[in-house]
Amino acid sequence: MRNIHLLILLISITSCSGVNRAVSTNELGRRSNYKQNYTISNPSHLASASKGVISPYRVPSKVLKVWIHPHETPQGNYFHGGWMTVKISSEQWGVRRP
Repeated sequence: MRNIHLLILLISITSCSGVNRAVSTNELGRRSNYKQNYTISNPSHLASASKGVISPYRVPSKVLKVWIHPHETPQGNYFHGGWMTVKISSEQWGVRRP
């Protein structure tokens, strides 16, 4: 009886592994149009930026690393202590003027 169960289990496992999935159509790659060559129709705004009009820059976020000391919580749980990273301010865009 045990051999029959093992045989049925073995047949079911091997039959599931032989099932093929459908061929991928790469929908995301097709929709992204990465293979197209794009050209800028009016590059005059790029020339004015290179002359020193304004230039955008990215201000990084401010992160603070805090040490939490070992202590016992009011519920009686002991915390061994450790470092915690806290984000003080988010990243944002800034503008530099010449």
